[in-house]
Amino acid sequence: PTATHTSTPASIAPTSTLTPTTAKPTSTPPDSLFIDNDDCSSNIQKQTLPMIEIQLTTTSGETFLVNSEVADMPQERQQGLMCRNHLPDGNGMLFIFEAPAQLRFWMFNTYIPLDIVYIDSNMKPINALSMIPCPRPDGLEDNAEWSITCSEQSLGYTSLQPAQYALELPEGWLQRIGINLQEIHNVKFNW
Repeated sequence: PTATHTSTPASIAPTSTLTPTTAKPTSTPPDSLFIDNDDCSSNIQKQTLPMIEIQLTTTSGETFLVNSEVADMPQERQQGLMCRNHLPDGNGMLFIFEAPAQLRFWMFNTYIPLDIVYIDSNMKPINALSMIPCPRPDGLEDNAEWSITCSEQSLGYTSLQPAQYALELPEGWLQRIGINLQEIHNVKFNW
């Protein structure tokens, strides 16, 4: 499959029927979260999404909370964290799909390094890895070349088996609070 936009799996699932019931504000005002340049001016919604609390439990039984925006509509999943200049520690974006599928995300037009945790339909993590930003290189005018570069870079950003959810976090945040990405044992969404 070919990759689509930032933090979006190679295949877009139909509109979700899951809607978060709890909304929490981000710790940074939305207008300061978004980059303002030519690549981020058209077709980019400059607003945060509704948030839920996600509970991560490690293999040793420790529990950590993440305030996460929820991207469950196709256009939300397609944009993901494109054109953001900051994702505060303890925050993330949860991508929800209607059915498990082999997912691959890419970092096209993304400016912040991220970790991603793929999660199956039983709320068990499948695999987790770090992803490198892929903004337009200085002086590059060709969108096709930029897209190809980001797509090739994303080949390693794939779920190892079918996943129904993907959680993006600030790169290294889990390690900074003492969790190895591979130690996440269970995930719970607090709707």
